[in-house]
Amino acid sequence: PASPDAPYTLGILYMQEGRFDDAVRNLRAALELRPENGDGWAILGSVFRQQGKYDDAAAALRKAIALLPQQPGAHITLASVLQEEGKQDEAAAERKTAADLTRVAVNRQRATFATNAGNALLSKGQITDAIARYQEAIGSDPSYAEAHRQLAAALTEQGRITEAAAERQKADALTAKNP
Repeated sequence: PASPDAPYTLGILYMQEGRFDDAVRNLRAALELRPENGDGWAILGSVFRQQGKYDDAAAALRKAIALLPQQPGAHITLASVLQEEGKQDEAAAERKTAADLTRVAVNRQRATFATNAGNALLSKGQITDAIARYQEAIGSDPSYAEAHRQLAAALTEQGRITEAAAERQKADALTAKNP
């Protein structure tokens, strides 16, 4: 009875079946047990939106955004709610935020892929190609500390100690800024 998992799952299942009142009841029960569940708040907001309860939807979605500020989904749903309420400027701002967050996520994904490719090349001794992949990763997402850290390792293997130290400093600064 103390676990939020069962009512959360039931809430999702009821939502999928269109049983919105049951979904709300279960999702609220789950959120009482785990109020820090940002995804739960986002789903509850979506259910309220389906019911046309826009004030409740906006409140739930804002809680989701507070808990998961880097996730675009709640912003997109909130934009729809605000649009339905005739709040065009606020809806446009939420859509822009969602687009910006999506762009950041895509760039991080590209940087991660390029860094992983660089790691594979570095492990094969293909240092020059690995450096190119790490630089590609940094070009996609300059705030990705791991790409800077791996570039530093590759530069060190090439004997480019000064450049490696600069990249290591960037990685350390980024890690300190975003632990």
